[in-house]
Amino acid sequence: NTNGSHSGGVTVYSGANHSILWDYPGDPGAGLGVDLVALGDASGDGIPDFALGQGGDQGGGNGGAINVLSGATGELLFRRTYYNTTASPTTGEVGWDLLPVGDWNGDGLADLAYTLRGLDSMGQFFGGLRIEGNWFGGEGQHFCDTEPNSSGQICILEASTQPASPSGWHLDAAGGPPGEFAYFLMGTGINPSTIVIDSGSLCLGTAIGRYNHSGTNRISIGIFNAVGDLNNLSGTSASGMGYDVPMTLPLPGTPLIQSGETYHFQVWYRDQTGGATTSNLSSGLSIEF
Repeated sequence: NTNGSHSGGVTVYSGANHSILWDYPGDPGAGLGVDLVALGDASGDGIPDFALGQGGDQGGGNGGAINVLSGATGELLFRRTYYNTTASPTTGEVGWDLLPVGDWNGDGLADLAYTLRGLDSMGQFFGGLRIEGNWFGGEGQHFCDTEPNSSGQICILEASTQPASPSGWHLDAAGGPPGEFAYFLMGTGINPSTIVIDSGSLCLGTAIGRYNHSGTNRISIGIFNAVGDLNNLSGTSASGMGYDVPMTLPLPGTPLIQSGETYHFQVWYRDQTGGATTSNLSSGLSIEF
């Protein structure tokens, strides 16, 4: 409580003389430190870093966050925040169970596995496991946790900077049902109350656009491959995966993205439930351009 009620925090002491090397207090209400692990070198400076779970969040609900702190200085290197936008305060939780997994993706940096748990939009318990890495390539801020699809996976979005993309940003989707079609959506806001559509939750708000405009670069139609990654079928991704975000928004009047603006994204995709064709949606991701 050093930084307000339920703030939490972490203090690192010297093994040589027990002096305080650095101290990192949580934000008010953050619940920082519900779990803490020595992660290994996640920043490439040769010094082991720390991962901390954050049991509460400042965005409402009980989404929580994953924080990576520099072992050398205590500086916040990375934070992945999960904001719940449903009415239930117990919809989902992250940060309570962390596990270092070494260099899982082979990029030379330490990676981390963590669990998700809570209630889906139908009031049913769900859980999941995610492995996070590429700490300085995976960008954006997550919101709106999603329900598992027919493959048993949860579809999540990731963003990265991409010079070949018209806007400089590239989106990927992973965890989709193999063989099913999908495309990206964007919104100018986040809906404080999710809208249940078939098996998924639409969390975008205000003005919402679909990247499915044939004959333009505002088309992102793709299909999930055998491992659940989204292959681009529209010729709008330099890598052949996901989508290179264009400067023109799929909204009336085709406005252009301006520097400093933030937009929010999800993927809509086909799914199967009990042998019937339905649809689902990915998690949400916010990007500042």
